[in-house]
Amino acid sequence: MRVKGPGYRIILAVIFLLVAYDSRLKTESAFAEGDKFSFPVMEKAFLEGQYQKAVNEAVGLIDEGSPNRAEIYYIKGVSELKLGRYEAARKSFQYIISRYASSKRIFDAYIGLGDSYYMEKDLNAAIEAYEEAVFKFPKDENAAIADFRLAICYAAMGDATRANEFSDKARKAAPLSFEAREPMRIAASR
Repeated sequence: MRVKGPGYRIILAVIFLLVAYDSRLKTESAFAEGDKFSFPVMEKAFLEGQYQKAVNEAVGLIDEGSPNRAEIYYIKGVSELKLGRYEAARKSFQYIISRYASSKRIFDAYIGLGDSYYMEKDLNAAIEAYEEAVFKFPKDENAAIADFRLAICYAAMGDATRANEFSDKARKAAPLSFEAREPMRIAASR
């Protein structure tokens, strides 16, 4: 049976448009899903030393409103440190400090902030950040890291007394750690 007339063509045109529109929606949806940013991709890129990719993923996750922002900003900050973008790294760490004070990454953010200053050779600002970490979180399990960094800063400034003081403190807090052994060589070399 054959259908004739203008209604037939309109029906065919509508069916064609619906099929075309449906396939376009499926294609766009697949592209959008494949183009989304991913926390595991960001972590993997970071662990593989692909720091720019980690930063790009972090920015995408932040723009998408992903949860766990403190962790995202932390990985972004450390990646920026590795890329030599110290001011950008500081902004990431300061964001954690100002917005996520109860985060498990807060102590690490202070250390990252100090590291960004240290890498730019602003030893006074680095010392201030490390001392703030120790002052605010004296019982943190990684406090010896801050003491280690303080020993390095004071040694770089030529203050062997302060360098040895923080070296001793690091050694007492974590006698088997790298931090407990390393500062003595640094402080003694001045």
